[in-house]
Amino acid sequence: MPAVLSGVLVLLILWGLNIVERRYMQQRRDCYFTVTTDSKTPPVESFQQLLLQHGAKLLKVRFLDADEVEDQGKVGHQHILLTVSLPQKEYLLTIADEFNRIEGVRSVTAVQ
Repeated sequence: MPAVLSGVLVLLILWGLNIVERRYMQQRRDCYFTVTTDSKTPPVESFQQLLLQHGAKLLKVRFLDADEVEDQGKVGHQHILLTVSLPQKEYLLTIADEFNRIEGVRSVTAVQ
C-alpha cells in the first residue's frame, strides 16, 4: 500500500511539473535550412538580418562538403546548413520563401 501511494504521489508531482514547464518555460523550436547558393561567398549576413526581422535566432552555420550533398554535379555552388531557433513554427515556410528571394540563392530546403 505505501508503494502505491508513493507511485501516485510521484505521478501527481510530475503532472504538476509538466503543467508549470509548458506554461512558463519557453520551448525552443529548432529548424534546419539547407541553402544552396551560386558563389563561394554566401550572403550569411542577409540570412541573419531576415531572421531577426521575424524574431528568429541563427544558432549555427555549417558549410557542407561536396560529399555531404546529393547534387554533387553542380560545380561552384555552396551548400550551407543553418540551424535556426524560431519563435513560432508557422514562420518556417515564410522564412524559407524569403531565403529563396535573396540574390544568389538557388534553393532552400526546410526541416523542422
